[in-house]
Amino acid sequence: MYTQARNTTAILGTPGPSSLLVKPVGARCNLRCSYCCYRPEHRGSDGVMSLQTLRILTAEVLRLPVLKPGICWQGGEPTLAGLAFYKQAVELQKELGHGRLIANSLQTNGLVIDEDWAEFLGRNDFLVGLSLDGPEHMHDANRIDSDGKGSWKKVMDTVDKLRGADVPVNILCSLAEQAVPQADELFGFFEEQGFAHVQFTPLLETRHGTDAPAAFSLTPESYGTFLCRMWDRWVQALGRGKRLGVRFFESFCHRGFGLAPTVCEMYPCCGTYAVVEHDGCVYPCDFFVNEQWKLGTLERGLPELLYAPKSRHFNEIRLMLRTECRDCFWKPWCHGGCLKYRQLGPRLLPKTFFCEAYRRFFMHAWPDLPLVSGFLMQAHTDIFQRGVES
Repeated sequence: MYTQARNTTAILGTPGPSSLLVKPVGARCNLRCSYCCYRPEHRGSDGVMSLQTLRILTAEVLRLPVLKPGICWQGGEPTLAGLAFYKQAVELQKELGHGRLIANSLQTNGLVIDEDWAEFLGRNDFLVGLSLDGPEHMHDANRIDSDGKGSWKKVMDTVDKLRGADVPVNILCSLAEQAVPQADELFGFFEEQGFAHVQFTPLLETRHGTDAPAAFSLTPESYGTFLCRMWDRWVQALGRGKRLGVRFFESFCHRGFGLAPTVCEMYPCCGTYAVVEHDGCVYPCDFFVNEQWKLGTLERGLPELLYAPKSRHFNEIRLMLRTECRDCFWKPWCHGGCLKYRQLGPRLLPKTFFCEAYRRFFMHAWPDLPLVSGFLMQAHTDIFQRGVES
């Protein structure tokens, strides 16, 4: 039976959880990225999700009250669970789903993907999110293996394999402070490579044992500069009929056009997804996988955990805004910011660390919304017209 607990996040304008981020090997990884948010001692200590836990997970995902629930397999590096693990996952989904589908995606660094992997992912309709920080010199500056060697060439080889198997590929680009002056080169690289969607993730971590930002972390000033410059390039590309989907920009536009945003930080509350670790423990967010915010285990029932008081309490923390934020014109876009960027070490900030970056970007991009709307309408008209003519 489903819990009768009230889904307050839906009432407040945030959809209930429709997908899970599942970490079948926990934080285990085959890279040693300099900016990794996981502690080094955790990178190799996690086991692989058992078949029993996988079966319970599948059954519980299918209990979520949405038409097509989703699983994003993530890590660490989720491919370290092995291809046989994912074949079992797909078979269990078919066995327990009775015709109901689960949307699968895989967030990977790409090092393990070969032709067998690519064929499997394409045949089973996986969406792949590939970690790629730009051209070789930018990517290899941080994304290195245990021998200190760069991973760019292998990642680009994986791009070719995935495209050859008709696997849709989205890019996750971790944005370090050093990349900001190279914003034009970064945009040009992703555009030239023909990727459909890119998500830039601003890096903010602390120096070990302190609450001071690490050297690679973005400053609010540099992140604001980056967003404004990339927005200008993005709008120019739209005007040329080229559409590189930048997730943050698209979510900003959605909100400006009166549509639902596409990133969780633009909702008033958290709660659009939850995290399941390899041992079946459930947490409200990947940035808060700790004992304080452990919701329970899958055996207790996934809907019961996700709509329980502790989960709702976490989801509603962002509603506690200072007057400055409550009165801000940009509140409908920011809502005080992601909790990840409101915490530096043990210190909880009253608003997002990137507040000034967002303010600067919103004011810069706002006047362009009518222009962007026109470009997008023209693009849809052109697609429709080509369909009629064919």
